[in-house]
Amino acid sequence: LTKDAQNRMQQSITISPIIVSEERHLCLIQITDASVSIKRERVLQSNSEQLTIKATTDGLTGAYNRGFFDERYKAELGRAHRQKNPLSLIMLDLDYFKAYNDNYGHPAGDKVLISIVNALKSQLNRATDVVARYGGEEFVVILPDCGPEGGLAFAEKLRAAVSNLSIPHCGSKIADYVTISVGVATYQPDSSCSSTCLLET
Repeated sequence: LTKDAQNRMQQSITISPIIVSEERHLCLIQITDASVSIKRERVLQSNSEQLTIKATTDGLTGAYNRGFFDERYKAELGRAHRQKNPLSLIMLDLDYFKAYNDNYGHPAGDKVLISIVNALKSQLNRATDVVARYGGEEFVVILPDCGPEGGLAFAEKLRAAVSNLSIPHCGSKIADYVTISVGVATYQPDSSCSSTCLLET
């Protein structure tokens, strides 16, 4: 903002009609400084947005939390059913994560979880795609309007993104670095698969 714009006063203007006689009409114009009220509203809005973020976001990783996932999944499944579009879910789990914590410590494990989420988010291309922490070292990705082939291809991208981090993991029995196991399930509108079926596949 320019200096003049910063020095402008936020104003509230009220115009009230005053009838003096049938032939004569006046109006009362009241101008008051609304800067304090507007500043208060902005603070309240900012606090409300921060509370919303805290209520829907996992505090450690920055991914959406389980509560947000449950609501979003229910909404997306309903939309997929109404619009006859597929919906894919990707469930993933860090391999031998307990062994990682045992060997490197929980603070290091927390850093790994954060790195994993950042890697997963970096692969998202659409605003409708969602990464959420399902629990512990388990995460889930919601892919609306995505069929089984697309879900499998995207799951491979996620697996590769995590492997490419090359985070050392001496306690793993399958690799020298941190890896993930990935599963994909797809809801097809023309099938009898329910929401429970989709999650348990």
